[in-house]
Amino acid sequence: MKKKEKIIIGVTLLLVLLGGVCIGVFSKNIPVLEFERKISALEALTFLVTVAIGIVFPFLIKKWVDDNQTIKIYLVQEIEQLITEIKENKKLIADCFSNGEFKNEDRDKINFTFHSTELQIESIQKQFEVSFPNSLRIVNDMKDSFRAYKDYLTGGELMISTFNKIELPFYREHSNEYNKFESHLKEMIHKVHRI
Repeated sequence: MKKKEKIIIGVTLLLVLLGGVCIGVFSKNIPVLEFERKISALEALTFLVTVAIGIVFPFLIKKWVDDNQTIKIYLVQEIEQLITEIKENKKLIADCFSNGEFKNEDRDKINFTFHSTELQIESIQKQFEVSFPNSLRIVNDMKDSFRAYKDYLTGGELMISTFNKIELPFYREHSNEYNKFESHLKEMIHKVHRI
């Protein structure tokens, strides 16, 4: 347990004890109330445990749920940023298709986008390893999907220096490959919320 949790439990038990003392003192001063003076140790212990469960657990569970929710929201934002980043390639391909030319600078931009995306994926993986180590399969699936998209774009004719124009078949095929990867990232967002 963390130091903060120990302090919360200690303060709660102290308040319960003080509350019990106050009730004991006040019950003697109020003549209309009569209490049976016989209480077994087991009954007293059961009462204290019940009060502790009723007070302490809701705070601890709420904190645990809130902490996980914050981490999930952060991971979802990271994945959304990844989608935004990778859209640069889609936009670049669309612009080159419209312009009717594809230059070396465009190749460099695509490679740079993939490089920065790989760094973001590594960051997401490390965050999963820390916060949700049992759900690493989600990240591995994303990495496989990313590799498939990257290999399609950088492992084919697009990276050959003589490739200088994006034709309609390539444009359509790229759109399909891009949409597969983007859909996978969107599914990943739902999976993160369900962890």
